[in-house]
Amino acid sequence: MVFNNDGHPETVKYHLLAPLLLHQVQLQQAQVTALQAETTEQSRQLQEREQRIEEMETRLKAAEGLEERLRRLEAAIGRNVGAR
Repeated sequence: MVFNNDGHPETVKYHLLAPLLLHQVQLQQAQVTALQAETTEQSRQLQEREQRIEEMETRLKAAEGLEERLRRLEAAIGRNVGAR
C-alpha cells in the first residue's frame, strides 16, 4: 500500500500483492502438510493402542477362565479333603 503525506492510504501496489499472497498460501500449505502428518501419526498410535486393548481383553478373559477353573478345583479339593 502507498500512503500519502497525511498517512492515509492512497493506492495499492498490486504488483507486490501476488507474491505476498503466494507466500501466505505456501505457508498455509506447509501447515496443512504438517497437520496431515500429525493426524496420520495419531491414527497409527490409536490403531496400535486399540490392538493392545484387544490383546489385553483377550488375556483378561483367559485369566478369568483360569480363575474360575482354579475356584472349581479348590472346591473339589476341599470336598475331597473333608470326605476323608
